Amino acid sequence: MPAKRVIYTLYFLPYICDNNKCIIFNFKNMETTIHIGGRKHVSPSSVIFLIADINYTKLILEDGTQLYVATTLKTLQKRLQAAGDFFRPNRGHLLNLDFMEHYTETSITMANNKTFKISRRRQIDFLAKVRG
Repeated sequence: MPAKRVIYTLYFLPYICDNNKCIIFNFKNMETTIHIGGRKHVSPSSVIFLIADINYTKLILEDGTQLYVATTLKTLQKRLQAAGDFFRPNRGHLLNLDFMEHYTETSITMANNKTFKISRRRQIDFLAKVRG
């Protein structure tokens, strides 16, 4: 049976919840934004990668902006995977595969020339996602 989609409004912004994953739709510039913490929202297409720091997360955006939010990487992973092509190669990072330049079986190089190691247990999932 297909999941039920429910449309709500929060601070006069409509958002859609689907299986406990909520996405806010911004009608001003017609793009989807994700709540990342506090009163901050960001477009998933502008996020290059995220770095975990205990209960905080550092977001690196396409324009070079770095945001530091008091939300765990696991929570942001759930929100971002509903709206984009994200992969978590290890416990400390979450990558937007739209910005991937090159990959091997053990590492991923992003558009800004940062390289991330893929953990041994996640290599099979990564190769299946990229090749499949």
